[in-house]
Amino acid sequence: MRPTAFSCRLRPHSRTPFEDGGAEAVSVFALFMRRTGRLDRALELNRQVINDPEILSATDRNSISYKVKALANMGVIHSKRGSLTESITVLHEAVRTAQSSHLPVYPQLCYALDNYGLSLLRVDKAKLARKQFEDAHTLRKEFGSDRDLAQSAVNMGRWALLLENFEEATELFGEAVEFLDTVSDEHLLANALCGLAEARLRQGAREGVHDLLDRALKLNASLQNSDGISITHALLARLFLLEGAPDLAMEHVEACREGSEKSNNFTGHGTAALLLAMVALEGERIREAREYLVQAARYSRRSGNEQLVKEVDAKAREIAVDDSPE
Repeated sequence: MRPTAFSCRLRPHSRTPFEDGGAEAVSVFALFMRRTGRLDRALELNRQVINDPEILSATDRNSISYKVKALANMGVIHSKRGSLTESITVLHEAVRTAQSSHLPVYPQLCYALDNYGLSLLRVDKAKLARKQFEDAHTLRKEFGSDRDLAQSAVNMGRWALLLENFEEATELFGEAVEFLDTVSDEHLLANALCGLAEARLRQGAREGVHDLLDRALKLNASLQNSDGISITHALLARLFLLEGAPDLAMEHVEACREGSEKSNNFTGHGTAALLLAMVALEGERIREAREYLVQAARYSRRSGNEQLVKEVDAKAREIAVDDSPE
């Protein structure tokens, strides 16, 4: 695919190795910046793509594709920062831009639908989120590959997790892992492995979870995916708490917190604080657990992640009735 000329000039202090590589190269670099936690730089690069005069006014398939991808990635960045209203607005624009194109841009439309749905999930709009995932899946069944179908399975698995349909989530994530056994997409495979591990943990099951998370951690580390690394450590902490090993859990909580600090991810910060509270509870340190839950509540609300807010509130209610002295 030949990229449209990328006429936007980067400022001297913000030059990249891809300066002369066109919009495609800048888009790829922006995605790498996002996944490695450098969100300011990623946002700047995506804005350069959509503000390029030639791309801005063009209606060819390539230019529309670049605009949709840039808008979608900006929406993901806003979501990571907890600006979910802005995220949903930008992702809706990405979907509309793709749908209004006179030439089909199905891969980019599906990508926008996926992330629009994920942001809707985070604000508890499960029914509307499901519609985005189903629309993307319908397109992928006709035009997509096994990798594309795996992406839809992962998204529907996340939807099932939110609704606490853990058996369905296990089936969907397992389906995604099977698809990805023959496809080279390490990022998506790591997501599917974490999803499958979480679905099992939510059911109180431990069998095979450690192996799933070990695979996911290695993949995320090789990709330098800071959020993926943080998520995997958080799940390992939950596993060790379930196994009654709070000291081992604590090691992974600290790793989760360090990863969240690198990307300044409020969901990660909130998750780490919640896990710290859970470790404290294992040691019957009630006052300490309450202090961590105050932090978790603050971060979870800043993240806009309704699922995390509910989990923190539930844990706070759980210990509110325990007035026993330490």
